[in-house]
Amino acid sequence: MSKNIGYYMNLHYLFLVAGNNEEGYVASAIDLTGCLTCGDTMEELMKNIQDAKREWLEAAMEMGLEIPEPLNL
Repeated sequence: MSKNIGYYMNLHYLFLVAGNNEEGYVASAIDLTGCLTCGDTMEELMKNIQDAKREWLEAAMEMGLEIPEPLNL
């Protein structure tokens, strides 16, 4: 079975989040090396996480890289 972008977007990748309401937030995907994003608010960060995840996955697919599935924590 070929796994497409929709398959990977539906997986729950864990992101580490740091920051606060005053300085903004940054998030990094544990399993998607180099997948980073930021936002001024938590709401903006959550939207940006989905955008960054999609862009990372699309780039990996275009380059033919193996895409890891999320860790089961």
